Amino acid sequence: MNRFTFFLWVLFLPALVNAQEDFAPVGAEWYYGIYYAVGGGTGYEQFTVEKDTLFKEIQCKKINNTQFTPYGGLNNKFSFFTYYDTGKVYYSYRDSFYLLYDFNLSVGDTFIYPVPYDYIGGSTEYFDSLCIQIIDSIQELDIDGTILKRFWLSLPINNNYLHYFDCYTEKIGGCDYFFPYFLDAAFPRDFRCYSDNEIQIKKIDNIQCDILYPPDALNPHYTNNLNIWFSDNTLYVQINDANNSINNISLYSVEGKLLYQGELILSERITGITLWDTIKKGIYYIYIKQENLNFSTYKLFIE
Repeated sequence: MNRFTFFLWVLFLPALVNAQEDFAPVGAEWYYGIYYAVGGGTGYEQFTVEKDTLFKEIQCKKINNTQFTPYGGLNNKFSFFTYYDTGKVYYSYRDSFYLLYDFNLSVGDTFIYPVPYDYIGGSTEYFDSLCIQIIDSIQELDIDGTILKRFWLSLPINNNYLHYFDCYTEKIGGCDYFFPYFLDAAFPRDFRCYSDNEIQIKKIDNIQCDILYPPDALNPHYTNNLNIWFSDNTLYVQINDANNSINNISLYSVEGKLLYQGELILSERITGITLWDTIKKGIYYIYIKQENLNFSTYKLFIE
């Protein structure tokens, strides 16, 4: 190696090392839809990286979390700290640090991480537990020219009632939520948007990141001309006016996740849309643009 080559290597070495530390850069933001079981409706939750700072004598990122109700009121606000170390992300909770993500793993590796006894967002308190998951597969994503790895995980092999990840992605984190996801949480979340100075992700193109769905904004009743119901994995739309047609129909989960969208012309009075395994028990919103009618929202309960 000649002197010139060695000089270039020394010159760029800090950049190569720092390039890996790209989780939670200052200014990064996450948005999640948050469903409020009491009273219904969907608000949103925002995580924002405020600054670099010291916490417990460790160089960290300070992250602020703000939660808004379906009517735009402030529901909760708190701050915590994260730090990145050799491919792993740790977060602070009650003055302790917990492992959050591990980006060093390969397919077949075991991901073991502690779950705090009164973990944020959980409905059950228990002593700190270890969640054990296997890396099922690793997917490469190209987002704005940046190649990121997405890690898909098995269900917890030790306890299916623990908080756990379906998957998590470099830079972005959990696919469903910033922290491990819990199926029975009182306020289910769903990822909407992420942005920093390099990439931007918007899960649903036609839904803004901070949109609110207050209960009184919904039209829960069905008109004489239009009925909607669900049976055997099929969404049925019945129209009693043969001269009318549906221009557009969209189906969303309560968290704002788009499950189906398409144009539909009703040649018959009843049309079925097969949704296979997309639909489970819960509450869904149906948005319909119908000829001779205004854009309407319907609330569908599936039991």
